[in-house]
Amino acid sequence: MNWKSIIVNLVLVTTVLLTTTGTGVIADGNRTITDMAGTDVVLPEQVDRVITVGSVAVINAILITMGKQDTIVSGIPPFFSSGRFIYLRQFAPDTINKTRVEEASGAGLNVETAISLNSDVLFTFDKKQAETLREKGLNMFYLSWWTNAPDDMKNLMSKLGEVYNIPERAETYNSYLDSRIEKITDRVVSVPENEKPKVLVCNFNSMKSYESADWWIQKAGGINVAHDDFTSKNFEFDIEKLVAWDPDYIFVYDPSNKDAIYNDGRFGILNAVKNKHVDIIPSGIGPWLATSEQPLALMWAAKKIYPEKFEDIDIPSEMKYFYETFCNYEIPDSEISYILGGGVN
Repeated sequence: MNWKSIIVNLVLVTTVLLTTTGTGVIADGNRTITDMAGTDVVLPEQVDRVITVGSVAVINAILITMGKQDTIVSGIPPFFSSGRFIYLRQFAPDTINKTRVEEASGAGLNVETAISLNSDVLFTFDKKQAETLREKGLNMFYLSWWTNAPDDMKNLMSKLGEVYNIPERAETYNSYLDSRIEKITDRVVSVPENEKPKVLVCNFNSMKSYESADWWIQKAGGINVAHDDFTSKNFEFDIEKLVAWDPDYIFVYDPSNKDAIYNDGRFGILNAVKNKHVDIIPSGIGPWLATSEQPLALMWAAKKIYPEKFEDIDIPSEMKYFYETFCNYEIPDSEISYILGGGVN
């Protein structure tokens, strides 16, 4: 090999090294980024068109928080027209009338419609769905949000920061989340296990409890009565189970659930009912169960469970900070009350 060939090869090697960064490899204007299941996904240098599948409200909420709602090219299912998702529509208004690839979460995706939208990538929380649709030619990207929360939450934000080339945005969110977790856990860590109140988070209409809330109940210093029963993201319970749990606090998904529980004579024996500790989960971009508003949910729950420990935490002030910082929205006091009331149908 002559000196000219050696120099050419050195230049080529240097070029490859300069265009390879961690989990992303730039080649011919594309990058290969590893999703949260360990699958390599090829993406353009700039991601401009995405489809959200399955847990649409949660994924859209996260993209709103990242300031990337304008990249969503798929429409939201009709279910999300209720007041509990006011900001899901307000912060991403174009998704109301855009083409839907599925009519409801879990209803099945129309592959032909999805292909016609010519997206760069499709986001999903369902690993099996990602594998199945990838085999049908769709560029799927698996995300994990609450399976191992809060670590998954931070990892997901960092991953989207990589996808969209905005790592600083992800870091701002993660730092906020960490600071609020630390503030709460520092004050409840000394509470003995046998003195922690029992908490149930549920949709009383469907008699389901939600695994997505499990992490913030525990971080807030409560005991999730459904914790040992989760085999999937939801757990269906019956009246006998509810009475056996006898929760000290019940946080309900639907605003109508609060009166339903208080007005049902069967539940007068529950501690939560006797002590008037049935509360509606706030709802802005969506119910604070699983959306990007979970830092707010953590503080809200901690203040409900231990009001004397968190007198200095002002939820309306935290809400103003959150929505202005991550949604570029100065929330009026009237809407704060609306959100804390859980929205209306």
